Amino acid sequence: MTDNTHAGSSHGAVFLSYASQDADAAKRICEALQAAGVEVWFDQRELVGGDAWDQKIRRQIKDCALLIPIISANTQSRTEGYFRLEWRLADQRTHLMAKGRPFLLPVVIDDTRDSDAQVPDSFTEVQWTRLPGGETPPAFGARVRKLLSQEQGAHSAPVPVAQVGREAAAAGTSRQRSKWLRLILTCAVLVIAGLAFTLVKRSELSGKTAGSPVTSNALQIPQTASVAPFSEARQLAERALELSEVNKDSNPAGLLAAADLGEKATKLDSTDADVWAIAAFVDIRCWVHGADRMVKREEMARTKLQRATGLAPRSIRVRMTEAKMLTELDLYPDGFSKAKAEAILRELLRENLTGWERTEVLGVLGIAIGDQGRGREGLKFMEQAGQTDAGWMKAASWGYLSVEMFPEALAAARRQTEMDRNGGLLQQVVIQLVREDLDAALAALNQLPDAARTEGVPASARVAIAFYQRDVAGMLAAIRFIPGDFVENPFLVMPKPAIDGYADLFAGRSGAARVEFDAALVLVDRRLADDPKDFYCLPWKIWLLHQLGRADEAEQTYRTLQQLRGGPGYLGESHDLASLGRKEEALARLEAELRQPQSLFGHLQARLDPHYDLLRGDPRFEKLLRDTLPPGAKPFDEPKSEHLK
Repeated sequence: MTDNTHAGSSHGAVFLSYASQDADAAKRICEALQAAGVEVWFDQRELVGGDAWDQKIRRQIKDCALLIPIISANTQSRTEGYFRLEWRLADQRTHLMAKGRPFLLPVVIDDTRDSDAQVPDSFTEVQWTRLPGGETPPAFGARVRKLLSQEQGAHSAPVPVAQVGREAAAAGTSRQRSKWLRLILTCAVLVIAGLAFTLVKRSELSGKTAGSPVTSNALQIPQTASVAPFSEARQLAERALELSEVNKDSNPAGLLAAADLGEKATKLDSTDADVWAIAAFVDIRCWVHGADRMVKREEMARTKLQRATGLAPRSIRVRMTEAKMLTELDLYPDGFSKAKAEAILRELLRENLTGWERTEVLGVLGIAIGDQGRGREGLKFMEQAGQTDAGWMKAASWGYLSVEMFPEALAAARRQTEMDRNGGLLQQVVIQLVREDLDAALAALNQLPDAARTEGVPASARVAIAFYQRDVAGMLAAIRFIPGDFVENPFLVMPKPAIDGYADLFAGRSGAARVEFDAALVLVDRRLADDPKDFYCLPWKIWLLHQLGRADEAEQTYRTLQQLRGGPGYLGESHDLASLGRKEEALARLEAELRQPQSLFGHLQARLDPHYDLLRGDPRFEKLLRDTLPPGAKPFDEPKSEHLK
């Protein structure tokens, strides 16, 4: 884990990135640079939990003038760690820089050879420096000062957008150029959201994802085809769109980098409606795919769409972005948003669109129709869109799942696997979880390549399975592959200390569990300070406060959540009532929830989530689960696994 944090605020600072085992050498380098009059971001005392990844690291790497990665045998031996996330962010930033601009200054502190070093490609394109043991001569400090002066002199010069495109393409993959609006149906959020302890409407919508396979978390850059003679702002916006497409499922940092590009494009040209529409679309994608679920991100998207609509309300991209926002963010609880989206998309179909535009309109129309309770009608459109597109095939799979057609959902997921192996297998994991068959879900998960299984989404799925199984060892083994203080991806937000606390609780170590729950509450409060309407963290706060014996505070938090959700009767309220120990109310509310149409996600949670243990053993609860068992779910009559005994 990297131990550097913000120690200054100017743009002339140097960021030291290193493995924690190399802290002593890094400190020597830091002190030598400071003695040379260089500002260094290093102060270990400021390292605080989630800020290290969610806020500080990204901001520092975005703002620093130079980044010095410290390379050693320790970094070679560690295939995972915060320093690797920092290196990837730095590598991403180089794609936006003019050729020759000083930014990376790799330092080797032992006999590690350049040719063997496991570093991003951009690190190998610049000169390296060897400082054995971190011993730093004055000449190195003088060199850093010179590079800083060069950078500051060039900082005000804008980077030609065409150059950005060429450099990014040279470093990119050979993936096909992204389509404009591949709007895709929900996956996974509604399944493993049981670990977020609420099935809120926001989490239902935030999981409407599908598409690219689970691959490395490294930023993916698509191969750039020839571009029409657009303005610089339009070219930059198109690049943001492409970047968001190839990174949407596997790399939240890549999505945020795309959003930054979209923001820059709007500043280059504030009169181009399509630029505003693209930037809004990428913001929505950041929220939907879990890169940034803050309310501010939603507000940014709405503001940009308003600008686009004011400039060119009839633009195809503006109308498609509006349809996406209405479908994905659900601005109106009465369903008006879905009906309006359907009207926009049907109008676009009447304009005789062809190619990818028609494919996207068909797919999004399927989502909008399905979200209005006409699932089978919506499936017709999604099936058309998914004939040659893996993402829309996944959408069709989710469409079948939403109407409880499990065989058809699995068949579509297997067809998706033929086009996108990792993504299709992960979809099968989700389907088996919805079927409440943990053994089948784990079997599908184990078919993923070893590298893919340790990435955020599959690792979080493994956390969910282990959690439902009360598998202490499995929970602890899975979270070590997830960086930061939260298990966080498009379908799961969970403070990691809570997992350790559950492990202690399941093992009978109540005192140790309390310590972990205290730590989890600190992290939850920190997120709520940034976003008081975080519907993932509020249910966590209710449960943690109750576990810690702070019943009055737990009740107050519940009342706050109830008010934010529009009063009693919100979806997932039974879970919060169970967290408070209010058994009779929880049971009554759960019955109302499970007897609603399409309640299979709530059934999954009630059947497996430990937070409903308060109700287990009550004949009314057991009968309710059996009476509301979704068609195709794993029957109760099958031999029970250990986690259900």
